[in-house]
Amino acid sequence: MLVKGGILLEWKALVRTALVSGVVLFAAMFARSQAAKAPTLTALDYAEIGQLSARYVHALDTCADKDWADLFSPDGVVISGADRKRTEGRAALLGFVTAAANRCGQATPLTLKHIVSNQMIEPSPEGATGKSYVLSLKIGKGGMSGEIVFGGKYLDVYVKTPQGWRFKSREIVAAAAS
Repeated sequence: MLVKGGILLEWKALVRTALVSGVVLFAAMFARSQAAKAPTLTALDYAEIGQLSARYVHALDTCADKDWADLFSPDGVVISGADRKRTEGRAALLGFVTAAANRCGQATPLTLKHIVSNQMIEPSPEGATGKSYVLSLKIGKGGMSGEIVFGGKYLDVYVKTPQGWRFKSREIVAAAAS
């Protein structure tokens, strides 16, 4: 093979450079397209999901069972108990909350209060996921001491519906005793 004035060597270097540049460009474009597909949430989304969680405990604590059930998507589900029982669909959810510890038969105002804290929300392909801690407190009558009746966490899947953000699922997980 004849090389006249180094032209063949320059040609090979040029082809090599073009190939490497093409691969780098393709990788950058692919990464950008994947980033564009990654779900994102706006500040308003975070605020609305936080309000959804607040409405959940206020509805529980005031026996607003219909309002509580409306916080779920039509096919929403609650997963609860050590056996991970699934309560699915609006009618079943309404029955679940109404029967919960016969709480609506108690004197008003109710002495059972829920406190949710440390909520973390992340975007997901479905909408968003979340996790938070929950304590259920029985407030003592007449200023007397109360008691913690439940401690655990919520694991949530949220979906955005025409009515706003709703729970697709909420798993209630009891804290492990140590």
